[in-house]
Amino acid sequence: MSFQRAWLPALALALRLALGDESCPAGDASCATRAPIQCVRWRQTAGCDPKGTREKSGDKDCEEEIGIGSSGYCQCSDGSEKLRARSVSCDHRPFRCATECLQAARYKCIMWRQTGGCSADGAREPGRDQPCRALIDSRSSGYCECGGGRVIRKPGCTHGEWAEPFTCQDECGNEASLYEELGVDEGASDKEIKQAFRKLSLVHHPDKTRNDPVLTARFAQIREAYDILGDEGQRAIYDSAGLQMLYQFLGNKAEKAPSTTSEVTVTLEQMYNGQELQAAVPRVLVCRGCAEAAARGVASERCRKCQTRCADEFEMRQVRMGNMIMQQQVQVPSKEKCRTQQHLLTIAVERGASAGDTVIFAHRGGQQPKKVPGDVIVKFVEAKHAAEHFTSGKLFSFSSRLSSGTHRPVFRVCHYDFPRKGVLLLHQMCVMGDKSEETKHSVHSKAVFRRAGFDLHTEVTLSLREALLGFERSIVHLDGRRLQVAFDGVTKPFAVMKVTGEGMPHKDPTDRGGFVHQVQDPDAGRWTTVAERDDELSAEHSA
Repeated sequence: MSFQRAWLPALALALRLALGDESCPAGDASCATRAPIQCVRWRQTAGCDPKGTREKSGDKDCEEEIGIGSSGYCQCSDGSEKLRARSVSCDHRPFRCATECLQAARYKCIMWRQTGGCSADGAREPGRDQPCRALIDSRSSGYCECGGGRVIRKPGCTHGEWAEPFTCQDECGNEASLYEELGVDEGASDKEIKQAFRKLSLVHHPDKTRNDPVLTARFAQIREAYDILGDEGQRAIYDSAGLQMLYQFLGNKAEKAPSTTSEVTVTLEQMYNGQELQAAVPRVLVCRGCAEAAARGVASERCRKCQTRCADEFEMRQVRMGNMIMQQQVQVPSKEKCRTQQHLLTIAVERGASAGDTVIFAHRGGQQPKKVPGDVIVKFVEAKHAAEHFTSGKLFSFSSRLSSGTHRPVFRVCHYDFPRKGVLLLHQMCVMGDKSEETKHSVHSKAVFRRAGFDLHTEVTLSLREALLGFERSIVHLDGRRLQVAFDGVTKPFAVMKVTGEGMPHKDPTDRGGFVHQVQDPDAGRWTTVAERDDELSAEHSA
């Protein structure tokens, strides 16, 4: 009889695991014989700290919603002991304790698992694992293993530079971050976030779980996390200011900090071909929690490193004016602590972009106390276009001013004069030797372009012989292609030739996919004078 009783817990555990119950940690045979976990009550605490002084007057029933601005924890019970679930500060998502107690096992700590390589996915280092109550340096990489298959990832190294030391006991007991809900790191790309959501939806969607209350509750949390992290602006606010500020902003109850304008230099090649650039901009961030810690007399290493002065705040004060007392807005120094951080932005330079174009990064700017982060506005500044020319081992460099125009490259023949002592004096440059050497120069040179709207202008230097008998040139375009340009007649000084379909790309404003088209010209290949070309441009712009 005793032998049969000894097998009962193991049999019950096997049945629960076979039915897909993940609430029992591996190796915990007593878990299977426990009574179902029931919700007792929401326990309120003071000071936006789940470990703060109890405020019994704020306790709530299990089915009542716990809104933002309240701190505390859900008290659950399995009949033999009291359990805590979802300990939260004031900055949290709305929830009900009845739902959280169904997932109480997820808030139980198992152990800290150490990894290497500054990644939670790095090689395991079992010899450095720690018990739940051990204090872990935030720069250590690994993860907290909790019940119910929950894992709290900690990349460590530079990722944990501005975080406080922690224990897995506290981490498992706290509300999951939005990144944890999706099982990704804070630096995850938009693509990784979408992939994680789709993968979790296949497991936790109500259509897949037959309306299991635990899995359905998990899907609601996963969906809420994706709705925020999948939106670039909301994600930026959550990362820098937290959920409470995000909800206030969505409810039009939070003021936005001023925008920051930065300039980035782009080349004509980058605007012609399109390219992604990375630029670092300085950003002031509020060190969250430091003001509250200072009020409690706690000084952490993280807060001591926050040395940047925060922007002043405004508060209402009572001012006596004669026999009246009035409310007046007064500017006062902020009690918050701030720090300056270099924020890396990935800037997409679209094909056909122009100087003065801007790219806006919503809510990626500096932060001020009690305000939503402002935007970062990046403005394009054109770099002076220059190319290198090699002729008989000699280096020639050219540059020209960039502006705007219509959609064709224009080749300009410079003024020429008779040579003196074997040197041919040309506008902008000197070419030594005869036509064969000049031909060699043209084949191996990269053109210098001047932009005028969607037109591209470049200068071609000719010898007297070429101007009279004709010429052929190979022009290296901005994308590396070679354009063959030829003329077999007499070329006048400062004549202009138009080549269709080779100007700057034009962005069609009605095409969301970035369709690029070229403007055609029926006069392709014809030489014109500068005056004639200027008349054509004036007619095109006035049309």
